[in-house]
Amino acid sequence: MAGMRITRPDGTIVEIDKAMLKSLSPEQLAAMMSSLTTPASSSAVSSDPLPQQRPVRSPEEIWNSGKRERVGLFLANQYAVGMVLDTTDIHRDWTEMMTAKNYDLHLEKSHLTQYLTRLAEMGYLEKVKVPGRGVQWTILERLHQDYPQIPIEVIDKIITT
Repeated sequence: MAGMRITRPDGTIVEIDKAMLKSLSPEQLAAMMSSLTTPASSSAVSSDPLPQQRPVRSPEEIWNSGKRERVGLFLANQYAVGMVLDTTDIHRDWTEMMTAKNYDLHLEKSHLTQYLTRLAEMGYLEKVKVPGRGVQWTILERLHQDYPQIPIEVIDKIITT
């Protein structure tokens, strides 16, 4: 891996790819390094070893946060950890499940790819470029940890309101 890999004393492994490192300002990099090097006992009380974990948010709060968050919620509720999908598969499922219920949720494939790339940069997906086949996305466990699992009826209710 070109980038950085840090193993904390509690066993947590944090990997940051080269592209993410380049995008960070010196202040952001310093803040991240200080948060990674502080002992786990001084951080907020959490049973999860991920120091960057977000607080639990309601599905409505996530839905109203923006399109990237909507895509993250959709992925967490449609696909299992470890699934490998092409952009075309995700776009087709988004169109069939979301756009069919509310056309305002229509996303062009290129825009969906941008949101998927951002989610990959945040550690929710793994992005692999396959020569001749495009990009494949692997669902990572962190996506299911940060986005709530909700029944399809709740998603339908959120979409239509």
